[in-house]
Amino acid sequence: MKILYGVAGEGYGHSSRALILADYLEKKGHEVIILTYGQAYKVLKKRFKCFKVKGLHLIFEKSILRKRKTVKYN
Repeated sequence: MKILYGVAGEGYGHSSRALILADYLEKKGHEVIILTYGQAYKVLKKRFKCFKVKGLHLIFEKSILRKRKTVKYN
């Protein structure tokens, strides 16, 4: 079966879980293609067929989410 898997690209939590799940699916004989962006793309492209898409980027300053800057950037 061909599986198209969309992964959120901000942070490393989503990509870490995607690595495990996609690896499992491939071992079961499925073809996995991943759509992602940002940090997740950098991690997942090393192991899987990935397509880079546009996604929401969060702007942080001193560990604080800057909502206005995030909206303006996106």
